[in-house]
Amino acid sequence: MKSKLFLKMLLITTGVVSVATVAGVYATWSYSNTAPTPTETTIAVQLQDFKWDGAEDLTTSTGEDHYTLISEIVDGDYGLNTPGSYLNQTIQDRSSGWITSETLGSMDFWEREEIKNYFDLETENLSFLIHFPDGYGTTYYLYTTSVELGSDSANIEVGKIIYPIYRTTLEKNAETGDYEAVKSELGYAESAYYSNPITGTWLQYPSFDPESWVAGKRGTGFDDAINSYLGQTNTMYAQTATEEVYYTFTNATAGTRTITLNTEDTKYKVRVYNASRQQVTATAGAQDSLTISWSASRNTKYYFVISGGTSVSYTVN
Repeated sequence: MKSKLFLKMLLITTGVVSVATVAGVYATWSYSNTAPTPTETTIAVQLQDFKWDGAEDLTTSTGEDHYTLISEIVDGDYGLNTPGSYLNQTIQDRSSGWITSETLGSMDFWEREEIKNYFDLETENLSFLIHFPDGYGTTYYLYTTSVELGSDSANIEVGKIIYPIYRTTLEKNAETGDYEAVKSELGYAESAYYSNPITGTWLQYPSFDPESWVAGKRGTGFDDAINSYLGQTNTMYAQTATEEVYYTFTNATAGTRTITLNTEDTKYKVRVYNASRQQVTATAGAQDSLTISWSASRNTKYYFVISGGTSVSYTVN
């Protein structure tokens, strides 16, 4: 990874040798999943030199490395701390050009190929949005999410909540002139179509409304169940192995539906409930197993609950 902050990701203290590897970021396109050769080095710096508030809570698993994406956007060769870089020029143009905008995202119709070329990200499954409400200047907000937003139509219905979305506040240091990530927070925002300054509503691509973002956790029960959709594959994250994470989706057409936990570890379990919050009758698999199928009704809401560990991939079919 070209990022200047890559070496800073090594958890080290003076005289300690650490080994770090970076795995694969996706932002509406795909990149190589090949991991770079492990690097061994000794660096005499303090932990606080490179760790901003909330960075330790960012998901950094393979394919969902928010830390690396943020670091690349801030300190990469085409990032905010490179004078005249692609990001700086684009934000400046959108802040003061003949057509103005407050956002730049990986789903942008005009810019996504440029972003793909400029950011040689060795990760996948992430999308990002930079919000600069005060224009080209001192404070930006960088949003990153592993939820697949969709291509032509929104996977999460417009107006409904997309979770999880991390927001990282970027501030320009008055003394050095460099942008710094100062705080990362977990939260959620409303699904929306990306606001392109040129195409307007003519060409719309799924995104979310940054101004609707709220810090907080979801999935703790039926009332704040995380929105999912048919065909989704994503990862459940829990703080403890005993925590249950709640999801919901609305089934459009009648038929057999299946929730699968993509693991052979039987400590993980999934249960499915109907709109009345009663467990459904399994037609294959079983409640509290790795997979369950049931006969789903048309235009009906369902809930599913995953438990048993802190991280597992799941698929809704």
